[in-house]
Formats: sequence, structure tokens, C-alpha cells
Amino acid sequence: MNFRDLQYFITLADVTNFKTAADLCFVSQPTLSMQIKKLEEFNIQLNNLNYSTELHSRIKSQISELALYEEKHIKGAMFWDVDEHSDKDSPFPHMMSNSDYSTRMLWSFGIQNDDHIIIYDYSDIYSSCRLWFVLKYFGHKKVSVLDGGMKKWLKENRATSKKVDPNLGKFSNIDKLNPKSRYKVNENAGWIKNKKEIDENIKTLSFQIVDARSRERFEGKVDEPRPGLKRGCIMGSKNIPFKDCIDTTSNTFKKKSELIKIFDQNNVDPSKPIVFTCGSGMTACVLGLAYSLISGKNALIYDGSWSEYGNK
Repeated sequence: MNFRDLQYFITLADVTNFKTAADLCFVSQPTLSMQIKKLEEFNIQLNNLNYSTELHSRIKSQISELALYEEKHIKGAMFWDVDEHSDKDSPFPHMMSNSDYSTRMLWSFGIQNDDHIIIYDYSDIYSSCRLWFVLKYFGHKKVSVLDGGMKKWLKENRATSKKVDPNLGKFSNIDKLNPKSRYKVNENAGWIKNKKEIDENIKTLSFQIVDARSRERFEGKVDEPRPGLKRGCIMGSKNIPFKDCIDTTSNTFKKKSELIKIFDQNNVDPSKPIVFTCGSGMTACVLGLAYSLISGKNALIYDGSWSEYGNK
């Protein structure tokens, strides 16, 4: 059991609602289920914390993201786990892995530098936006997010597949790959900001800081879903809840004209430098992609986000 698993468990204990807990943790319901099942293996029983039998049953019946992928995915798609490929040495969730790890990770997937990568997920697009940023950060040129994700794909009754290549994405298979195909990263280190730079910006105002969390969390009206975090926001930051950028009916990004209006209504100027933040660096990337659609510029992310800055 690790700290992240415990965070998921505590969030679920606090809200006693599976969907709400998954949303607060910025993971899919299947991912949350998988982590809870791990805890149950350590004999932490949900019914000991007064969970309803119905909720307990729902958790047990949920399948992992990997199982969901194996059951149904777009033909030729590979599975990428946002938690598995984050920096495991960091005390904060979803932090960017180093360039050496990312080189081996991308190579293990058989990805080459000139490939056009199209990303999708089953969630409200925040996982795919995070991978979009990861790939752009490490210098991949041709990266797209499937607008609407798997939800829209299935709603339109498009073709799916169950075929899975078990060798892709496993570091143990790297030795079998052609050395000439080794992926070469070109890290854009300036695209990620650290806490020191955020603190300095409070005085210099070199860039705008825009928070993707809900309005209630940003304004400190509710507790943070992760334990040990205070309420509130970074001094001088602005707020655009990431869900404001998404059409809830189609699960797609809103039109460029609508996105521009949303930024304007929240006093955010896309023509000036912006650093995006959120709870753990995930939904900040949703705003990052929205900003890129508006301005054509690269997104800058405070990777530690409130998980780091809001530590008590």
C-alpha cells in the first residue's frame, strides 16, 4: 500500500460516493476501484467504515482501466497508465518522470519521433490531456487528443477491437527492440514551473497563474480531497474550472470562440504568459490544451500544483 492508495481510500470515506470520489481524485471510477481492491488485499474492509453494502458491491464489481481497455478499445491503440508512468519517487501525485525514464517508456511502446500520436481516454479527457502535455514536454511534434474521447466514439457506434499486443509498454522487452529505433527526447524544461518560481512570481507578476480546480475549492469553501492540504489558492491566481471548457453533452472541447469568452470572463489574457495549476497537475493540462487551441502557444504547467503548494 502506498500514500496515493490511502488518499483514494480516505476520499471515498469522506464523500461515500464512488463517482464523486473518482472526480475529486481526478481518476476514472475503474482506477479508483482498482486501488480500493488493493487496500482490501491488506484487509482494510470498507464495511468496517460503515460503507453501505451497495457501495461495497459496486466497488468490487468495478473493473480496472486496463481491463476496460482489453475489453474494448480503438483498433491499434496501446494502453498508457498515468499513475504508472509518473515520478514514483515524488511525494506528490502525477509528477513528471525524468527524461531517461520517459525515453525508455516511449521506446518500450515502439513509438518513434516522427510518429503522429493520437490520445484518448474513457474519462472527461483529463488523462489524455495530461499525456498530450507529457509528450509535448519531451519534444514530440505530432500529438493530438481525440476530441470527445472514447465516450463520443462509442456513442457514435464506431468500430472497436479486443486485440492487445502484450509486448508493448514493457521495459523488459527493450533489449529486443532495434537500437536504431530508440526514442530521442528533447526536453522542454522551461514548460514546467516549480514552487520557487511560483513564489517569485507573486512579487514579479511575470506570468498569470490560472487554477483549474472547481470554484469552491479555489475559493477555499470546501476541504481538499487529499489529506494534509489547506484550503485556498495561490496568492494572485485566477480560476477557470476545467469543466467549463468542455461540452458536457459531447465530451468535446467547446468552440474556440467560446473558450476565448471563458478566458475573458475570468480575466485571463491568452496573449500574456500563463502558468496553469490544479490539484495535482492533471486538469491543469486541460486548460493548457484549451489555451493552445486559443493561442497556438505551448502550455506551461506548475506540476506540483496544490498538492505541493497547499501542504500544511
